[in-house]
Amino acid sequence: MKRREFVKTAVLSTAAVSAGCSENSTQPTSETMTYSILGKTGMKVSKLSFGSHLSKENMADPVGRDRQIQFGIEKGINLFDIYEHTYKQFEPMSKSLANHPETLISLYMGSTEVEQYVDDALKLFGRDSIDLFRAMYEPAKLDGLIKMREKGKVRAVGIAHHWEEEFVKAINQYGDNLDYLMFPYNFVHNKATPNDKQNSYSAFMRLAKKHNYGLIGMKPFCNEMLVDFIKENGYVGGQKDRGISVPAAAIRYALSTGAIHTSLPAMNSIGEISENLQGIYQPVLTELEKEVLEEIDMLAMGNKWAYLDKKPYYKWLANWAQPGVFSV
Repeated sequence: MKRREFVKTAVLSTAAVSAGCSENSTQPTSETMTYSILGKTGMKVSKLSFGSHLSKENMADPVGRDRQIQFGIEKGINLFDIYEHTYKQFEPMSKSLANHPETLISLYMGSTEVEQYVDDALKLFGRDSIDLFRAMYEPAKLDGLIKMREKGKVRAVGIAHHWEEEFVKAINQYGDNLDYLMFPYNFVHNKATPNDKQNSYSAFMRLAKKHNYGLIGMKPFCNEMLVDFIKENGYVGGQKDRGISVPAAAIRYALSTGAIHTSLPAMNSIGEISENLQGIYQPVLTELEKEVLEEIDMLAMGNKWAYLDKKPYYKWLANWAQPGVFSV
């Protein structure tokens, strides 16, 4: 079942909080976006960013997709990840963002011809520089992007990866030449969460803190598999439904631990965007939400993360699961 089929918005009355990694530029009201400074990049990013993974329906409906993008901008979302390799979104997103030069663009380096790729993106998006440009741990691409940063064509160079060991290798090699990291982070796959009072993060996070990298949490819903899992186990519309929005609570969790500056979910409907925004507008987890999320976390552990079997190419996410590391 797709998430949009059971999206609902929770109405919660809570107070504002500032997470360890976050810096609120405003105090949230019923509908106020809050922002973080993305580490040493100095960029002010909305705590909810817009992920790039599209549904087939949205890929076939650029007009509907544009409405979603415009709605997100109206609500204060200013960071948009745009993935060309699979979803062919450079051209339609360049049109959606054409009248919004204040937005921040995050792109993936999909070619070994780095300068040509960057120049083509600059021309298409009509920008003097691309805000965030990343690669996997691929030295040829990273070296090229660093040169593009030196030329002023890229503002920040980062890496996204599926394996902690590769983050460590990349950080040890590049150090202060990197600006940000993009890694999976949600209330189950939460390896980056400090697990004691001494903030003993996992290895790559200790290094990331040392270099003051910007920290972007991707996969907040485990590519929808967590959403399916909670639905199948009765937490949405079933016997275990306690009247809360689990997706909104998941966003609250991700931003309340101090592990990331912004959460980057894929969003494929106005309803999904609206629900996720509730995690920003009311940022404090209630005791009931903590109870439900921790219960799901332990259920996922007992399940041995079998929900990943639905998409075997995402089984690497099991390496990021930290049962019981539930610090908020």
